Amino acid sequence: MSSLGIPVLSAALALSQYNSYEVSGGDEGTIIVHSTKTGIVEYRADNVFANFVLGLCCLPNGSVVAYGEVADGDNASLKFP
Repeated sequence: MSSLGIPVLSAALALSQYNSYEVSGGDEGTIIVHSTKTGIVEYRADNVFANFVLGLCCLPNGSVVAYGEVADGDNASLKFP
Protein backbone atom coordinates (compact mmCIF):
# COMPACT_ATOMS: atom_id res chain seq x y z
CA MET A 1 0.00 0.00 0.00
CA SER A 2 1.42 3.36 -0.96
CA SER A 3 1.47 6.36 1.37
CA LEU A 4 -1.64 7.57 -0.50
CA GLY A 5 -3.52 4.36 0.30
CA ILE A 6 -3.25 3.03 -3.26
CA PRO A 7 -2.49 -0.69 -3.58
CA VAL A 8 0.94 -1.25 -5.10
CA LEU A 9 1.78 -4.53 -6.84
CA SER A 10 5.30 -5.71 -7.28
CA ALA A 11 5.83 -7.29 -10.67
CA ALA A 12 8.36 -9.14 -12.75
CA LEU A 13 8.54 -8.60 -16.50
CA ALA A 14 10.51 -10.26 -19.31
CA LEU A 15 10.51 -9.87 -23.09
CA SER A 16 11.14 -12.70 -25.54
CA GLN A 17 14.16 -12.73 -27.84
CA TYR A 18 12.49 -10.75 -30.63
CA ASN A 19 10.05 -8.83 -28.38
CA SER A 20 7.12 -10.85 -29.73
CA TYR A 21 6.01 -11.89 -26.22
CA GLU A 22 6.04 -10.25 -22.85
CA VAL A 23 5.78 -12.34 -19.72
CA SER A 24 4.62 -10.81 -16.47
CA GLY A 25 4.16 -12.02 -12.93
CA GLY A 26 3.05 -10.40 -9.72
CA ASP A 27 2.11 -10.52 -6.07
CA GLU A 28 -0.49 -13.25 -6.34
CA GLY A 29 1.78 -15.81 -8.06
CA THR A 30 0.10 -15.38 -11.47
CA ILE A 31 2.11 -15.59 -14.70
CA ILE A 32 0.77 -14.18 -17.98
CA VAL A 33 2.28 -14.54 -21.47
CA HIS A 34 1.01 -11.82 -23.81
CA SER A 35 1.67 -11.60 -27.56
CA THR A 36 2.85 -8.12 -28.50
CA LYS A 37 2.04 -8.86 -32.17
CA THR A 38 -1.59 -10.02 -31.80
CA GLY A 39 -2.50 -8.43 -28.45
CA ILE A 40 -3.79 -11.80 -27.20
CA VAL A 41 -3.03 -13.46 -23.89
CA GLU A 42 -1.41 -16.71 -25.05
CA TYR A 43 -1.00 -18.31 -21.62
CA ARG A 44 -2.13 -17.57 -18.09
CA ALA A 45 -1.39 -19.56 -14.95
CA ASP A 46 -2.90 -18.44 -11.66
CA ASN A 47 -1.37 -19.19 -8.26
CA VAL A 48 1.79 -20.73 -9.72
CA PHE A 49 3.59 -19.64 -6.56
CA ALA A 50 1.96 -19.31 -3.15
CA ASN A 51 3.16 -15.75 -2.75
CA PHE A 52 5.20 -13.68 -5.21
CA VAL A 53 6.70 -14.06 -8.67
CA LEU A 54 10.19 -12.71 -8.04
CA GLY A 55 11.76 -13.06 -11.49
CA LEU A 56 11.14 -14.18 -15.06
CA CYS A 57 13.44 -15.07 -17.95
CA CYS A 58 12.59 -15.90 -21.57
CA LEU A 59 14.95 -18.50 -23.06
CA PRO A 60 15.94 -18.54 -26.76
CA ASN A 61 13.98 -21.78 -27.32
CA GLY A 62 10.72 -20.09 -26.26
CA SER A 63 10.57 -21.51 -22.74
CA VAL A 64 10.07 -19.31 -19.71
CA VAL A 65 11.78 -19.71 -16.35
CA ALA A 66 9.94 -18.23 -13.38
CA TYR A 67 11.33 -17.77 -9.89
CA GLY A 68 9.03 -17.20 -6.95
CA GLU A 69 8.19 -17.63 -3.31
CA VAL A 70 6.39 -20.90 -2.53
CA ALA A 71 6.16 -20.41 1.24
CA ASP A 72 7.35 -17.86 3.76
CA GLY A 73 11.03 -17.51 2.92
CA ASP A 74 11.21 -20.58 0.64
CA ASN A 75 11.80 -20.01 -3.07
CA ALA A 76 11.59 -22.25 -6.13
CA SER A 77 12.01 -22.01 -9.89
CA LEU A 78 9.77 -23.39 -12.62
CA LYS A 79 10.34 -23.86 -16.35
CA PHE A 80 7.38 -24.06 -18.70
CA PRO A 81 6.86 -25.05 -22.08
